[in-house]
Amino acid sequence: MATSRQPNSENLLESIIGLTEQRTQQSLENCLIETMRDLTGAVRVALYGLSSDANNRVLVLSQFSHAAGQPRYFESQAGIPPEIVLRDAAEAFRKCLENQEVVDVPQPDFGGVRILYPVLGAEEHLTGLLAVDYLALSPSNHRLISAFLRIYQNYQNLLSENQRDRLTGLLNRRTFEDQINQILAEQRAALEAGETGSCYFLTIFDIDFFKKINDTYGHLYGDEVLLLFARLMRQTFRGEDLLYRFGGEEFVVLLKATDTGSCLKILERFRQNVENFAFPQVGRVTVSGGCVAITGKGLQTTLLDHADQALYYAKNHGRNQILHYEQLVEAGKLAVTDQEGSVDLF
Repeated sequence: MATSRQPNSENLLESIIGLTEQRTQQSLENCLIETMRDLTGAVRVALYGLSSDANNRVLVLSQFSHAAGQPRYFESQAGIPPEIVLRDAAEAFRKCLENQEVVDVPQPDFGGVRILYPVLGAEEHLTGLLAVDYLALSPSNHRLISAFLRIYQNYQNLLSENQRDRLTGLLNRRTFEDQINQILAEQRAALEAGETGSCYFLTIFDIDFFKKINDTYGHLYGDEVLLLFARLMRQTFRGEDLLYRFGGEEFVVLLKATDTGSCLKILERFRQNVENFAFPQVGRVTVSGGCVAITGKGLQTTLLDHADQALYYAKNHGRNQILHYEQLVEAGKLAVTDQEGSVDLF
């Protein structure tokens, strides 16, 4: 059975070095839970992220890990589903999140205890919680987790600042390049193995007549339009979808969908949300977009070029619409191109 451990200084230093070597949020989260499990001998460590949909704040399981050889209590316990709407959350979860305090929860199923730690981001903003299951917990391990979690939070803030657009808080273009290359690599590996990889779509958005907004109302109102546009993106798309600002009025989304029809329905819902939103002072704003399927067979530059072609076809043929590159090609409205060099879109 797992027991409380007392890590030595060398292990602690190696763990801190390993944490600060991470360059993506996913790898950072995975490093945190594996480190907590290995240093303390915890039965299970789980990290939950706090996100928002249109109506609720939702706690979503992000990463979890069990100690080797231990029963997988997580799957058998009804108290911690993978997704929790806060109004229906267990009292311990609610207490941890609302009071931002550490909460102990006895676990009779395995004779141990679950410790819930709030996870804070920039400016002490709550981003989720860490749940650690122990058979036995020493005060030193409790202090270790609290201190290591603080290191994680500080490094997460630095990583987030480097990955995000300063105005809107969306991911930036540099982060996009890293993430789409990772998606393409995973899809190519799946193709080589004869498997079907995840189906992704790339869409480039451009706010219609944005220069006119700046010229008419000033850049402060233009920035407010960008901020509210980014908020509409967060409210419309799912937590798993990746949202970026490339600069100016250009935005990008990478989303998973089962097929082209499902993707276009999501994109159309976003277009309508923008059109129906009352932007202060400015009033009605519309958006045009170009979409392309990511199949693992092309380069990042080719995908951007194809989405860009669909975008500018939409802008040149009425605006306020989101068009799909492959459908335009099939209809003879765009010529097939396989541009493998660099593309300067903006």
